[in-house]
Amino acid sequence: MADTAQVNQLPENAIEKGVKGIKKFQKMPPDTPVLPSLYTTMKTELLVNDGNIATVFHSKPLPQQIWWAEYDVDLSQMYFVTVKAKILGLGMRIWDPIHTQLQHAKLASLIKVSDDGKAGFPFVVPLVVRHFTLSD
Repeated sequence: MADTAQVNQLPENAIEKGVKGIKKFQKMPPDTPVLPSLYTTMKTELLVNDGNIATVFHSKPLPQQIWWAEYDVDLSQMYFVTVKAKILGLGMRIWDPIHTQLQHAKLASLIKVSDDGKAGFPFVVPLVVRHFTLSD
């Protein structure tokens, strides 16, 4: 409780001034359940075929092995769950018509693309599509 009260009493510009205990752009603790999004850490592209596969191309190795993927229809956001139970967001807005096709996808394929444009072997995981997650 004392920590919360102390933070609430800090001036508005405390972060810019570098008040002790608060650091601008501080690294996340290792036990944080959410990892930085793919789009903010590497080149990322999303394609969805007419079948049931969403393909994510990425330019760097993934931070952790992916267990499954999720697509939230209401938020138009795609997330990945790692084997260490961390959440890794795609980090990019999903526009129509990709949004429409993604609602019917059953699998997500992740493919690392090298600097010279060569695609690696696809890593395929189940894709869970979540409908009606927001309520009035």
